[in-house]
Amino acid sequence: MRKTAMLSSLALLLVLGMGFYFIVYHTPSGHLKWSFLTGSWIIASSPVVVDGIVYVGSSNGKVYALDAGSGRPKWSFQTTVYVPRNGIMSSLVVANNLIYVEGAGRLYALDRGTGRPKWSFPVATNLDCSPVVANGLVYVGAEDGKVYALDAFSGQPKWFFQTEGTITTSPVVVGGMVYIDLAGGELYALDALSGHQRWFSYSIDHLYGSPVVANGTLYLVSFHGTLTIVDATSGRQKWSFHCRDCDNVQTSPILSNGTVYINSFHTIYALDAATGNEKWSYRTGGILFASPTAANGMIYLGSEDGNLYALDAVSGWLKWSYPAGSSVSASPSVVGEIVYISAGDRVEALQSPG
Repeated sequence: MRKTAMLSSLALLLVLGMGFYFIVYHTPSGHLKWSFLTGSWIIASSPVVVDGIVYVGSSNGKVYALDAGSGRPKWSFQTTVYVPRNGIMSSLVVANNLIYVEGAGRLYALDRGTGRPKWSFPVATNLDCSPVVANGLVYVGAEDGKVYALDAFSGQPKWFFQTEGTITTSPVVVGGMVYIDLAGGELYALDALSGHQRWFSYSIDHLYGSPVVANGTLYLVSFHGTLTIVDATSGRQKWSFHCRDCDNVQTSPILSNGTVYINSFHTIYALDAATGNEKWSYRTGGILFASPTAANGMIYLGSEDGNLYALDAVSGWLKWSYPAGSSVSASPSVVGEIVYISAGDRVEALQSPG
């Protein structure tokens, strides 16, 4: 059954005799705990919270480490000399007590405690997607179509694989395989240790978000809203379902408790992962540039309209919102009852209203 959730407030309609009473309850708002100004727009770098520290990158090429409780800076690191559109355009990854981050065509590994670089590796073109760390390796795709696997501790290249198109999404590493999709609709499965191609498939539509892998199955969503289910071992398509109102899908889907959540232009759709049937949808006032985040039975969603939305994951009803005032163009991070967002040139910590 399809349900369209409410946009701005919760309401209760009471029927007493022949009269109708419409009682409106204003939506609660998240409470701002702290805000940190980076001085440059945060394009697509989600706050990453590890051991009480928030790590985030900005379009000025800087990495910031902030105290998660107060927002006070611990350290910062300048990855490159600032060049417009060549700053940090993706989220950082924290593993092995290192921070892995891209900046203007280089991949850096920084000491998590000090921000000092341990190594860096040049690639031919910009990296517009986050790396992935697994098996003692760092995997990353570049705009020139190459997939790189580097030693996570030294940065030494182990292998690379040349695809036939442009890579703008992060690889997914599961079960000894690396899955990477291309803007043209191509999907590759590579051996995670050797880089050898296991299988290849082609979609009839463009793919701008990474696949989701669960229980031996890949979930892919195309630009025009087709959810395709693919066997992760063979690459064989199991089934597909077109979300009739979905279009302009440019973010990765997320899978949580049997539901696939898809951002489509201004609207998020919740689809049954087994059938593709729509459960609910919710429209915001702006473009959705980043994937939602599932936590605490909620779906947290940032929009170009300058708001963060907290929706009930089952019903899609709006539980609370926060007016950030600037585009929330990266996925929120949630730790307990605190939600961390990137909004414009600020990193902010919000307390859920409870």
